[in-house]
Formats: sequence, C-alpha cells, structure tokens
Amino acid sequence: MQPKSQLKKHVQLRFQTPIEKCARFRNISKFVKMAFQRGIVLAVIVTLLLVCIRATITENEVEDSDILRPADRFRSEIKADDKTKNKPKVSSKEVYANLKKSIESVRKSCGQVCDTSVTGTPGKYYDVIEKTVDCDALFSNPDIDAPGEFCDAPKKPPKWLAPEYTYGDRVPFKYWYIDDTDGINMYTNWSIDLLTYLTERYHLDNMRSPYGEEAVQMIKNFTLAYLDVKDKHVLVYGSQSPWIEVILLEAGARKITSIDYMEITSEHERIETMTAWDMADKFIKRTLPKFDVMVTFSSLEHSGLGRYFLQ
Repeated sequence: MQPKSQLKKHVQLRFQTPIEKCARFRNISKFVKMAFQRGIVLAVIVTLLLVCIRATITENEVEDSDILRPADRFRSEIKADDKTKNKPKVSSKEVYANLKKSIESVRKSCGQVCDTSVTGTPGKYYDVIEKTVDCDALFSNPDIDAPGEFCDAPKKPPKWLAPEYTYGDRVPFKYWYIDDTDGINMYTNWSIDLLTYLTERYHLDNMRSPYGEEAVQMIKNFTLAYLDVKDKHVLVYGSQSPWIEVILLEAGARKITSIDYMEITSEHERIETMTAWDMADKFIKRTLPKFDVMVTFSSLEHSGLGRYFLQ
C-alpha cells in the first residue's frame, strides 16, 4: 500500500485543477506558437529559394522555347485532312482487304529483301547477309509508302497481320498507341533564323533534339569519330527537324539532302529537301544524285507502322 503523500501526489497529477490545466495549456500554446513562427520563417525561406530556382528554370525555358522541342514559332501544324481530304471513305473490311493486297504486292517487289529467314556469316559488328535487290521494282511500286485508308487509327493489328510486324513472330509485341488523327506539329519551313539559332545552341553545347540532348551528343560524337562528311554529299532520311543537319553542316558537309514523308522547305543553300515519293520518282528517272554518306535516326525502324498518314 502506497503512503498517503505519494497517493496524494498521484491524484494531483491525474486530476489537475482547472488552473493547472490552463497553465499547462499556455505552455503548449507557447510551444506551438514558437514552432509555428519558426515554421513560417522556414516556409518563407523555402518559398524564396523555390522562387529563385523557378525563375532560373523559367529563364532557361524561355531560351529553350526556341529549341527543337517546343519551338512553336518555327513549327507548323500538319492536319490529317491536309493529306486525306480527297481520300474516299471505305469500310474497315475493305481497308483490310486492300491492305492484304498491298502486302502481297510489296512482298513481290521486295523479293529477298523481305525474306527474314535468310542467314548470314559473322562480321565485325553484325552478320553479313547478301541478297539480290531489285531497286527498280521497289521504287516503282506505288503500294510502298501508300497513304493509309483508315478513318481512325486502329489500336491493335489483326492476328493475320502480326507476323508482318514481328519478323514471323520472332519479336514480341510492345503496344504503344499513337493517334495522329488530329494532325501533328513539325518544322515544315527550315528558315535561316531557325538554322542560325540551332547552330548557336550547338556551339553552346546545349542544342536539343526531339529526343533530348543525349541524342544530339550521341550523333555528334559518332559523326566526329566515325564519319568523314567533310566536303561530302550526305543523305539524311527522316527529318522532321533539322538538328542532324546542323551537326553535319558543322562537321563540314558540302551538301545535305533531307528526305521525309512531309513536304519541307529549306532556306539554307546547302540543304535540299524532298519527299520519299520525290526520291522514288527521281530514282526511276535516273535523276537522283549519288550520296557519299547516309544518316538516319529514329525513322527506318517505325516506317510502315501506320503513322504519318501511311498504311
């Protein structure tokens, strides 16, 4: 049994008087007020730091707004209607039926090139595979790079079409759905202002591409280390924006011919542009010039997947 003095002490601690409660509350209030005041000071400091950081980022964003990624003042919007306004409306069943015919037509012109079962011999970097190529048949076939007939972008290819995307089911699918029905933004006019600005950013070592700064550094380093483009005529395939062209010009290319599905105009005296169909026509007419070097980035691997108004 506890002594009365200790019992009284416990009772006082457990059952405090209203005055003691108020005193205790005042102490807590002081602590909260002090913490709150310090918190406000800390919050103000953090806010000021964030404002300064954001101001720096904003300043950079203003400068970067004229680089490739968001350079709205240099870009033009290509509407799907621009390429498909005269296209007849057909049902999905008819579209797939026509697509089957186109595939057979392309396979016939393609010959051994489209036969992915052919094996090669080990090379320094890749297996060396030799095939017979009928260039005239490829460039003269209108089914190759023909405009697509779908009114809406299909989300999944039918099973019978899957092997054409996967090297005979040897490569797994990875779905990534992109719908360009409403059109796309790209650089249809490569003005002197745009090319001059990109060149300045190139020398400042902070030029961007649609794929980020890493892609610029990769192509730049590869070009300087492995490609001899000085005084050469270089073919660039797949250029919605002239970032690769700027790298090649600075590396000493004599002339650049850039090919894309879209019509692009260039104001630079050393850059000529043409569409894929123009290239095919010039080849058949034997007016296509010979090229010393070819450079392409993120273009060939997705050609034929249904984007850019193609089937």
